[in-house]
Amino acid sequence: MIPVRPSGVGGRRSRGGFTLIELLVVIGLIALIAGLAAPAFKTKSIALDAAHRQLADDLNRARQLAITGRSTVYVVFMPMVDPTVTVTNLTKPLKDVLAIRQARGYALFSRNSVGAQPGVEEFRYLSEWKELPEGVFISTNKFVTTDDPRFSGFLPMDFIGDIPIPTLDGSTYKRLPYLAFDYTGALTLSENGDVRTNRDKDSWQRNVALRAVIPLVAGSVSPVRYYDAPTKSFTVDWKAGNILVKPPFDANGNYYSITNYIKRVVVDPLTGRARVEGGEI
Repeated sequence: MIPVRPSGVGGRRSRGGFTLIELLVVIGLIALIAGLAAPAFKTKSIALDAAHRQLADDLNRARQLAITGRSTVYVVFMPMVDPTVTVTNLTKPLKDVLAIRQARGYALFSRNSVGAQPGVEEFRYLSEWKELPEGVFISTNKFVTTDDPRFSGFLPMDFIGDIPIPTLDGSTYKRLPYLAFDYTGALTLSENGDVRTNRDKDSWQRNVALRAVIPLVAGSVSPVRYYDAPTKSFTVDWKAGNILVKPPFDANGNYYSITNYIKRVVVDPLTGRARVEGGEI
């Protein structure tokens, strides 16, 4: 009589099962994938941390300049390009400067200078156009023009209509978002801004702190380019850039609740001091 061998003992393994070697191979592959992903995630975390610190430092610098110069200092931000927004005398080189800094660029700006005659405005930059580190941009919800009731923990920035851009040809840009520090270093809003003109009006101070909460997102904003036949080169177009959001953020990164952003830059409305808040990325 031929002995019957018990199923699963020696010979071929039963269907649907795994041998020890196969399990070790699977575990090894999982470890390899995790090992490859870890450096990329760490790099992203470093970029986000650096961007938050950079923005907080520059806001604190603007505050200090306002105190030293005893005048209001603005930090103006470049939003997503809206081709319908009025722009006067904006040369192509300046358009290029702004278009490549959509949702990433900002500059320190003053509407008057020390020694200027009362009532006479002298528009000037106090810094070059800066940008956040590669791979990070400001949530585009900071640049919308209405206070959506879904916002929680932050609100869009105020914006000034027809704000002059300091250039030799007298360019102006309608709707540049900004934060402002008065001569004491405290947060303020321009009397010519949209909030005090059309939105909060007399109660603008109630929400001034929420307008200075700035969440950042991992991802990129790439300017739109087109092929220019005469120059045989690709040229930056005056259009909204292409947004690519990366983990740990999803969709387009336009969250309405501040808790979804993990970290953010916060400015104290009374002292004007900026700091980074939030957990580990």
